Amino acid sequence: MKKRMTAWTLSILLLILSGCASGESGQGYMPSPTSVQSAYTAPSIGDYDSVDTAIVVKKDTENHTISLRNLETGKQYTLSYNGTSMLTDQNEQALSMEQVQLGDLVEVTFLKTPKTLTSLQESPTAFRYQNQTDFEVSESGRAIKINGTAYKLASDLVVVADGAVGTLMDINACDTLAIKGYDNVVHSIVIEKGHGYLRLQNDEAFIGGWIEVGSYQIVPITENMLLTVPEGNYDVSVSCGGSGGTKNVTIYRNAEQTMDVGDLVSEVKEGRVFFDITPTTASVYIDGEKVDPSEAVTMTYGIHQMIIRAEGYETLSKYIRVGQEMATLVMELEKQSGADTSDADGNTDSDNTDSDNTDNDTQNGTTTQTNTGTENTDSAETTATGTDEVISAGNSSSYQVRIEAPEGAEVYVDGTYIGLAPVSFQKEAGSHVLTLRQSGYQTRSYTIEVDNQEKDVSYSFSQMVPIE
Repeated sequence: MKKRMTAWTLSILLLILSGCASGESGQGYMPSPTSVQSAYTAPSIGDYDSVDTAIVVKKDTENHTISLRNLETGKQYTLSYNGTSMLTDQNEQALSMEQVQLGDLVEVTFLKTPKTLTSLQESPTAFRYQNQTDFEVSESGRAIKINGTAYKLASDLVVVADGAVGTLMDINACDTLAIKGYDNVVHSIVIEKGHGYLRLQNDEAFIGGWIEVGSYQIVPITENMLLTVPEGNYDVSVSCGGSGGTKNVTIYRNAEQTMDVGDLVSEVKEGRVFFDITPTTASVYIDGEKVDPSEAVTMTYGIHQMIIRAEGYETLSKYIRVGQEMATLVMELEKQSGADTSDADGNTDSDNTDSDNTDNDTQNGTTTQTNTGTENTDSAETTATGTDEVISAGNSSSYQVRIEAPEGAEVYVDGTYIGLAPVSFQKEAGSHVLTLRQSGYQTRSYTIEVDNQEKDVSYSFSQMVPIE
């Protein structure tokens, strides 16, 4: 028995030594996959048994997994990946998994068993809009206009907000988007640049005045207002009755910033503005009141709304900033399509008038004109009040928009506080930014499209998310 054991041991030793001797550079013998007695055969690089066109909906770089949604079936699944998984962009240039983004439209190959990603390529046939700010989601939520071109929204549209899959209502009109799809159908929207909120503090002296946030917006200052502003850095100016000033504010995504304007109250100053307007028959309104443009108009320092109207010409609405003792403002209105080419003085206007009149404005002296892109004021109405005329741009709808939920949330419409939900406000057709705020919860903004039908409408929103 002892001899048999020794012989067996020697045989094993010779086998081990033989294996070591056959290696190169100190490497041992590794059996080929076919020599392993198992039902599973190890894959080679590039092996796959499934192909998909999909949307990336989740990544877990710590556990090396990626979740995808099949574009045709809507089925969602998760694959593992490793160093052999080939990742490329639409031009077949190598990518890292960190460069693969949620919302990407991709072509993937993989093994169903054991659910391993073999290759991923950004789809070379998909259209892409990056850094997109010119967009408008339809009231029905089924379509979107991008640079004036209409696209359908896929029924299983993926919206990515703050690194996670969200909903269409997470998109605000002031956001910057990445939009991707095929043909005329959008399949994914990623919010590249979101929005935050700006509130004024110690603003009692400025109620009824104006606030200008960089070149983004100019709006009246109302009590307890909360503005929705794209994330970024801005010079913010406030003015009222000749008092005001400017401060620099940084807006962070989904965060509320407070700007104290109490120290901007100053001595009231006034400046005289002279107008040179074509046609000379035009009517001029400053802050809603008609003025005589043939004489110098005295205005307090700060921002003022100016509207110029003339029969046969496009109505012009702009904001002007008065900052010096004297200035001259030269304005030329654009003729309406098909209007008579002769003005009241018998002169003929040339056809090379700029569409928004911005480049034709000439300022002498020290008045600074600010164009906010609000030239579309066809809905404005002129009403007589004694010998003076007051111009207004609102409507007199008796119908209401009601915000039902979440109950107890502060409700702001286009920055103006209207009360705690449930609450109603006057219906005015068009796009409006609705902001919901509640202490201890994340502030949320939604863009709502209000119809022009003669009926009340109501909205209910999901419960607020607590601040962690």
